[in-house]
Formats: sequence, structure tokens, C-alpha cells
Amino acid sequence: MQENDPANERRRKRAIFRNLFMLDNLPTFPARGMTLSEIHTLLEDEGFELSTRTIQRDLKMLSEWANLGYEDDDLGYRRWFRDLKKRNVLDILPTSEAFMLVLSEQLLRRVLPLHQSDKLEAWLNQANVALSSKHLYANWMKKVRVVSDNYPIIYDEQHIDEQYRKIIYESVLNEKVISISYQLSEVSDIKYYTLNPLGLIIREQSHYLVATKEESPEVPQLFLFHKIISVQKEYLGITKPKSFTLDEYYTKNPTGWLLEDTLATVELKVKHYALDVVKHNKLSIDQQLEQIDETWWKVTFTCYPTYDLIGWILKFGQDVVCLSPTSLKQFVVKRLRATIENYE
Repeated sequence: MQENDPANERRRKRAIFRNLFMLDNLPTFPARGMTLSEIHTLLEDEGFELSTRTIQRDLKMLSEWANLGYEDDDLGYRRWFRDLKKRNVLDILPTSEAFMLVLSEQLLRRVLPLHQSDKLEAWLNQANVALSSKHLYANWMKKVRVVSDNYPIIYDEQHIDEQYRKIIYESVLNEKVISISYQLSEVSDIKYYTLNPLGLIIREQSHYLVATKEESPEVPQLFLFHKIISVQKEYLGITKPKSFTLDEYYTKNPTGWLLEDTLATVELKVKHYALDVVKHNKLSIDQQLEQIDETWWKVTFTCYPTYDLIGWILKFGQDVVCLSPTSLKQFVVKRLRATIENYE
């Protein structure tokens, strides 16, 4: 076949156009790159008919002269991007963002899987360098502390085997069924469940899997990571509840241990420290404050009654009095009496 064969020339021009189209549509680092499958779909949508093998050859060729780069993501997928003098994302990070990253360290260490800890450590080191290189901000970390509103509990990272946590994360992300063995306490029997993972809730040092059991697919439940003994992939799609969103589920504060599964109008009398808190924060979006006298104020709001709320009331001791509902008031009184008995 001659070099100037019209069919050959058309194929050559189409290959050039295809490569230019790929270059024009690939993200530029540090943006998230595209997988081979995503590139294939992009080209097919544009009318190119070709195999993934051809795309692989194109990518290899382009990487040699067109500044293409790639990185493997956490799930093992290779992601391609335009590598224009590939700069580390933190090299161009403004000082304010670097500062926020360093301050977020405690939270990030609790949320991220352990296999990400090396990457987090590198990012934090670079963020610290970025801060220390700016004279104005060099002493920020010596002048700022982020503290918990509660007693500072020392976080134990080893609350679940890392391979099991990775399976849980991937199953939530990919909406795949898992089987777990679960032990409520050291003296209870181990239970075995097939679960439909729906989401994750991370509260201080506790990580919760939100899921439904195979036999009750409409009833979301919480499963504490540190009580999960083992996890196994089932490679099946989950059965979703007919009406469920993590936001709606979380509004009930399920990790605060529900006392009642219905909204209640709560009335409290507050003074001193408790009054200062509710004047500058809200116990609920509809919170209302009303002055009773020179000392006491009444705070009214709606919420799902939880042990969290009881804990908040008891936290301020004599500065908070529960007025209603009666059921919540009885819970508070019962707790106070039981506490006093422990000291008698």
C-alpha cells in the first residue's frame, strides 16, 4: 500500500485529531485525572470507534512527547492527566489554606484510612514549611490551639483492622453488600450479619457504619467500627431503603443514643454559663430565648430527645433546669438520683 493512499491518509489525520482531542480534554495536574475507561467513553461519545488497546498505545506515545502523566488512585485505577511541569499542589497553596490544613490535622488523622497516613504526613510537613517560610505566619502554630468542647480523650487509631476498614469504605462508595461478624461487648456472643452499607458517621473517636440488615432493608442501623470483628466482600449491589438520605438520618442524632424517635419541644431554664452558651450558639435551628427574670432565661427548641441532650443538661449542673417534656425531665432526674446514690 502506498504512503499517499487516501485511506491511509484519512486514518493518519483521524489519529492526529483523536490525539489532539484527548490532549484538549485530559485534566491538567493537580486536577483528578481520567481512567482508561473514562477516556474510552469520552472518545466514543465524540464518535471515535476504537479499542482500549489503541487508547493505551496513544497514551504511551503522548506521554513521551506531550507531557502526559499518571497516578494510581486508592482503588488501583490509573488516572491520566496533562503533566505541565508537574507542581506539587502544596507548592501553590496559599498561606491561609496551608494554615487550615495544619489545624485540621487532628480531624484528618481520625477520618482518613491508615494507608493514607504517609501521604497526610507529607502534606502536613509541606504545609508547615509553607507557613514557616512566611515571616508573618511563622509563629501561628505556637499561638493557636484547637480543643474539644468535652474532656480531651486520647484517640486510639487501632480500632479496626485496616484491611477491613478499606473494605467498608469501598463498599459504601461502590454500594456493595458486605458480611460482618460483630460483637456488642466482650462478654456477648459474636453475631453475623449481611449488610447494605449506606454511609459513614464519624463522631470524635468513634466511627459508625450506617447500614441495613439483609432481613430488614428499610431499617437503617449503626455499627461501631471497633466492634466489627471481620468483614467480607459479597460483590452484590445493595438494596436501598425506599426513602433514605444520610442527612435526614443524621438529623435524628442517632449517635447520641435516641430516647424517643419523635421530635419533641424542649423547654429549659438556663443561667450563667449555660445562658452564655445558648446566647452565642443554638441547640436547634428554631431555638428561641425568653427572659424570665434577672437571673433565669427560658430556651425553647425542637429536637429528638437523646442521651447527648441529657449529658448537655447535666454538664452545667445547677445552671440548667429541664421544664419539659415530662419524659425528658424524668430521665434527667433519674440520672441525678442515680449519680448521688453512687456517692452515698
